[in-house]
Amino acid sequence: MQFDLLKGLNVARAARRAAVLVTEIADGAQRLVQGDALSGDALAPQLDAALRAGKSGMVEHAGQHFFLT
Repeated sequence: MQFDLLKGLNVARAARRAAVLVTEIADGAQRLVQGDALSGDALAPQLDAALRAGKSGMVEHAGQHFFLT
């Protein structure tokens, strides 16, 4: 995980704000989705479900696989 992503995730966690680390399985690319960006993201339904469940897991969208943390 890139340091800036880890830092952003820790800041969001400390502030008790919603944040999800999205990892694309095919190439390992990661991105952090936080706050208002959650609803505008292509994975919005999956991100919402992951946050409500409070669990990490695999999801599929448009033929791609992602791990949400």
